[in-house]
Amino acid sequence: MKYTHANIHMKGGLRKASGFALTELLLALAVVGAVATAGFLVYKSTSSDTATDNQINGVVDFIGKSREQFGSSSQWANFSTANVVKLNRVPSQFTIDATAGSEVLYDAHKTAVTLTAAATAGTAQFSTASQPECSKLGQRVSDLADTLQAGPTGTLQTVKSPSQPFDITKLATGCSGASPVIKVTMQ
Repeated sequence: MKYTHANIHMKGGLRKASGFALTELLLALAVVGAVATAGFLVYKSTSSDTATDNQINGVVDFIGKSREQFGSSSQWANFSTANVVKLNRVPSQFTIDATAGSEVLYDAHKTAVTLTAAATAGTAQFSTASQPECSKLGQRVSDLADTLQAGPTGTLQTVKSPSQPFDITKLATGCSGASPVIKVTMQ
């Protein structure tokens, strides 16, 4: 005899259902989705913090190496990308591109670093990805810089100078603009 839905009920015997109900499957899927979303957000936050730390560490390393090489003997007139590369003073977080006929130094964000030389000082300008990164970078390099400026290119705010102590309020104001940069002058 074939058992059908109708004759199972007629005989009074119910078979136990096996498997999962649709609501159970949807609930399990929702839990897995929530856990995956939380994991992704933590990963994204961690990778963003790592990129910021790479940029800051690279800039601090670069400034230290530059002061050591050019500042100790007051040879800031020789402060150039070519000399930084030739003297092996490029931090591991930075890259060099020599394909265009002249060397270009890129920071951890793959943005060109601008170097300016004068007889008594060297200046380097670095990009920042965000206002928090600009603030962190400004605070980390304030002790290494003789003059420190922050803000969008063209409208930089002086945060520290030989005659003015480091001002955290001015740093916050300078970093609040769009695409802020940090400009460090070393003597």
